[in-house]
Amino acid sequence: GATANNGITTEQDKDSFTYTVTDAHGNTTTGTILVDIVDDVPTAHADTNSVSEGSQVSGNVLTDGTADVLGADGAAPGGAVTGVATGSNVSNPVSGNLGGAGIVGQYGTLVLNANGSYTYTANPNAVTANAVDHFVYTITDGDGDTSTVTLDITVNNVTVTASDTDALVYEKGLPAGSDAAGNSEIFNGAITPAGGTGPYTYTLNSSATGSYGNLVLNADGTYTYTLTKTYDGATANNGITTEQDKDSFTYTVTDAHGNTTTGTILVDIVDDVPAYTLVNDGNHDGIVSLSVLNPAATTTYTGQFAEWQYGADGFGSISATGQNVQVASSSSSQIVLNLMDGSDVAAVLTLNADGTDSLQVLHRAGDVVFTPIAATSATAGGPTGSLIVDLGAATDFNILVTGDDGVAPTGQSGDLVNTSNQGWAVKGSSGQTNDPGESIKFAFVNDSNNTTPHSVDDFKFTTEGYTGGMSTAKITVLVYTDATHYDQVTLNVTSGQVIQISQLNWSAVAGTANYVVGDDIYAVKVLSDASNSGGFRLNGVEVGSQSEAPPSDLDFNGINVSITDGDGDVSTQTFNVHIDGTAGSQLTVESIAGTSGDDNLLGTGGNDTLVGGAGNDFLDGAAGNDILIGGLGFNHLTGGSGNDTFVIDPSKLSVHVADVIADYTPGQDVIDLSDLLKSLGAGAPTTDAQAGSSIDVTFSGGAAHVMVDNNGTAAGGSMVEVASLTGVASGSVISILYDHNQPTHTETVT
Repeated sequence: GATANNGITTEQDKDSFTYTVTDAHGNTTTGTILVDIVDDVPTAHADTNSVSEGSQVSGNVLTDGTADVLGADGAAPGGAVTGVATGSNVSNPVSGNLGGAGIVGQYGTLVLNANGSYTYTANPNAVTANAVDHFVYTITDGDGDTSTVTLDITVNNVTVTASDTDALVYEKGLPAGSDAAGNSEIFNGAITPAGGTGPYTYTLNSSATGSYGNLVLNADGTYTYTLTKTYDGATANNGITTEQDKDSFTYTVTDAHGNTTTGTILVDIVDDVPAYTLVNDGNHDGIVSLSVLNPAATTTYTGQFAEWQYGADGFGSISATGQNVQVASSSSSQIVLNLMDGSDVAAVLTLNADGTDSLQVLHRAGDVVFTPIAATSATAGGPTGSLIVDLGAATDFNILVTGDDGVAPTGQSGDLVNTSNQGWAVKGSSGQTNDPGESIKFAFVNDSNNTTPHSVDDFKFTTEGYTGGMSTAKITVLVYTDATHYDQVTLNVTSGQVIQISQLNWSAVAGTANYVVGDDIYAVKVLSDASNSGGFRLNGVEVGSQSEAPPSDLDFNGINVSITDGDGDVSTQTFNVHIDGTAGSQLTVESIAGTSGDDNLLGTGGNDTLVGGAGNDFLDGAAGNDILIGGLGFNHLTGGSGNDTFVIDPSKLSVHVADVIADYTPGQDVIDLSDLLKSLGAGAPTTDAQAGSSIDVTFSGGAAHVMVDNNGTAAGGSMVEVASLTGVASGSVISILYDHNQPTHTETVT
């Protein structure tokens, strides 16, 4: 019939057959048989399929599920499938959109071919929950009849997830940080994807340069964050704080089908704080203690007292407090403290950030002891031209007392010295007072001849017995720096007031010399001013000389040195300084202790204890009888001069690392193995003989090697080298302390 989509039709008289009917007598008739043909039509059946987001699925609409039926007319000449469209409307046939680029649905693209085959590619990230993409297609038979049904493809949601490890970095790992070698400013992490189909790809969406550091995101999802600068938080002394989420980086994870998710790497930054990194606090009481003797002259002692660093935040400030302590100067790397004895500087403590410290100690003179003039010298004896006061065996000098009434010529009766039990005076015109213009002089002479000038250290007196209604007297005091040259000062004094040469202000220029407190004194003259209305006598005369007793000890306890970093964190170290009055030139620092790093520990001129830490340390005791404790690690020990003790750590038995003793002196130094041997427990030697069987000192390679049986007195052990002695010859005798409660054991180097 007509090639048209006309459904089931009956085609009339499509076939015919004529025939003749003859009866028995030969009579005939003719007729025609006509054939009507009912047309056949195709029947399509709805199809379904499913696919994951971003994936592809294929099928054939003609054969999948219940196969489509084309019927007797077969397929249209170009193929059974003649059209495809989106949607679910099957009331009308569709045409076209076959093959090629396909037809774009709601969630993907369908390529349907005339032979019924198709592929459907779901878009990635197309749905958030399972959803159906609806299509309709039409099949056409050979005479144009059609059938239209649906092709529904379910797109299954794919949820790609990604987790990451937030970065935690430390400011202390920065180049200026408190632990720059620790690499704690670097964090390695990884993004962990799930839910999709691998392999995954990773893309950084934000800049790789953050606010405080840089991020490198690798192709496999691992990443490295490197902190490059500090985060300046609240300016407060709040210790080590963790500043949350101070840097952030966004990224995208894409699975093999293009499904994606995004995430953010957050960075937490741990604040660095200032710290004292090497503190010579051997007894762990939190105080660095220094002790020094009284040197004969100003002496500067150097050593390591404490080291500090401000950390990554840099310098903020440095300060110090303490009784009788003055800050002389300060900078980011140094503070200089004056330790005061009253108004005088007794010592200068200089602390440097790198531990190259010093203590300058000034000589302090002994206390002045005054020798009073004997009582007989102040009793009545009549006027005399001059008077020798014999101080007896207590001193090697006497006092020559002379007077002057101020009227020329000298040597007249008015110049006579007139003494009584009331005091010293000049005869003058009144008989027994120092009247206006009169003076009395006390000169010091060698007691062997009473003429050779002699010096004293100090002198004091009082004015008493005022006449003429005076309440105050004006006097001029002359102090002689040799036999003829003098400095002078004029004073207003009251009766009984003590006048002491060393306590007066001699800064004004006067006289013929310049007296400085501490200078030798050869004579003292007291002149009554011409303006006085009356006279006075001198009394309470005492001559001062240095005693043999040392000056008093000085203690500067609780010197607190505080370092503050750029964001306000504070670290404080306490120092105690004892300055002994005993004469000597020796500084003692309590045991100098290393850190967990590699330290260089330097002793002082005194008897020091140097304690190495966990690192590979260099210990130098310098002068004095020192104790050097190597500690863990490979250590280099130099005792310096003096009788030194080298303590070997028990760890040397197990780690097989021998300390080097650079300057062992036979007959003088000792190697202390007592703690090392004690670590052997029951195998530790307790007698000299047992020590001899457990210890050996051999010579090879230009050095002596201290060997210890690692089982001690027990069987089955092997000899382990624990120390190497350079500069020691074969045949030398080595003193070894094997037990703190026993004498030393000796081994000969063989």
